[in-house]
Amino acid sequence: MMIQKSEKQRKLPGISATLAAGFDLTTKHLWLTLIPILLDTFFWLGPRLSMQLLIDQVIAQLQALMPPDAISATMAEQWTAMLTQWSTLAAHTNLFTSLSVPLVGVPTLLVGLTPERTPLQPDVLQLNSFVTWLGLFVLFSLVGLLLTAVYLTLIAQATASGKQAALSVPQIFLRIGHVWGYLFALGIAAFIALVILYIPLSLVTFLVSLLSPVLGVVVMFAGLVVIMWVVLIGYFVPQGLALHGRSPIRAFIESAQLLRAHAQTAMGMILAVILLSRIMNQLLFLLDDGTWMNFVSILAHAFISTSFVAATFIFYRDRIQHTLLEIDERLETS
Repeated sequence: MMIQKSEKQRKLPGISATLAAGFDLTTKHLWLTLIPILLDTFFWLGPRLSMQLLIDQVIAQLQALMPPDAISATMAEQWTAMLTQWSTLAAHTNLFTSLSVPLVGVPTLLVGLTPERTPLQPDVLQLNSFVTWLGLFVLFSLVGLLLTAVYLTLIAQATASGKQAALSVPQIFLRIGHVWGYLFALGIAAFIALVILYIPLSLVTFLVSLLSPVLGVVVMFAGLVVIMWVVLIGYFVPQGLALHGRSPIRAFIESAQLLRAHAQTAMGMILAVILLSRIMNQLLFLLDDGTWMNFVSILAHAFISTSFVAATFIFYRDRIQHTLLEIDERLETS
């Protein structure tokens, strides 16, 4: 039995081979990059929903609450510099970028601050109500989750093998609806969990900080580590939802089982994708010269990012079968 397991383990492709397979799959299915390309092009040249008026209102209220003559000269200078920086950054905000949902959303190059220079002058629409901002943010997030569901489901179908590859067109639409609903449910659950965790963590941090500021920082850092660890354990949840149609709970359990069974390789794969994506984004940002050449960066980003996502699906597909087989064998022998 141990010899058979060792042979199965050796047959699993390594990180480099899996990344190469992701690029190969995207090359054969270039249409998978369409959604990231369209989103980034919209963020680049499309109209923008600016929050500068809202942020300027907040800055004015903060200045009224803490006028410069109420604090020391040094603090007043730092306070003014911080508010000025906020106002400068506000000019480059675009609420439409919330269509790219953090962590699980469609990968886009221009998800942060909008570029200062563009070949065409985009229309800028100013938001002057926090209620309107909140409503649009929720709406765009829901649409972004739908785009994510379509994007992940199409990649899942391109990487699927065996029974998972036999979905008909109606079944694909049904799978997209399920993934959309599951992602929304996960988003709500994550928000509630963060609120529940934030309140006691803030209270404990405050109380500990009264005894020692250093210990307060340590407690806050420990809380962030716990959150990051939970996110890491659930890294392959979207793959389980889109590829196998799992429920969120089962997808999370299987993601945890996969990381436990292939901890070293899985961690290496996750870190490789994150680090390479960060490096790619930085390089492509440096190449932005405000001309039409930035479209080349958008195309490159869509291709490389989709290849990375496809690689994670391939990694999950290959190892989840091996992991579940090992679990079944242990249950049979126990």
